[in-house]
Amino acid sequence: MSTAALTATLNAIFNIARRHKVAQSKEIADSLEAKRPTVTVALRSLPEKGYINHEPRCYVTLTESSEKAGECVDNRHHILRHMFTAVFRLPYDASGRAACMMEHGMDTNVCSAMTGLLKVVRNYNLSLHSDEACNVLIERE
Repeated sequence: MSTAALTATLNAIFNIARRHKVAQSKEIADSLEAKRPTVTVALRSLPEKGYINHEPRCYVTLTESSEKAGECVDNRHHILRHMFTAVFRLPYDASGRAACMMEHGMDTNVCSAMTGLLKVVRNYNLSLHSDEACNVLIERE
């Protein structure tokens, strides 16, 4: 199973467990729009890697370290989505898809820089579609 598929599975477990404390394979499959046997393959390999707690026919939970990593990725997702919708004025759905593709490769420094940019944009009530925004951002360098 690919790293991207395992990451998507972990993300689905994180989001489901956030709402219900635990996840079930059917919920995970529904969330991923995948077939249950595909999810079963992921659920067999993720415990070996130390990412989830799972026994066949039982609930799925994240390990403590996976839960912390999930929170970090989720935070990055929200920062990216906010950047794309509020600053670049991209549609919400497109922003979400782009955020999903980028969130895993973004390190803490990039996350901090984007958060700083969002604060500037918010403080000046700017959109990057304006000359005024470009001037303010250039002046801050």
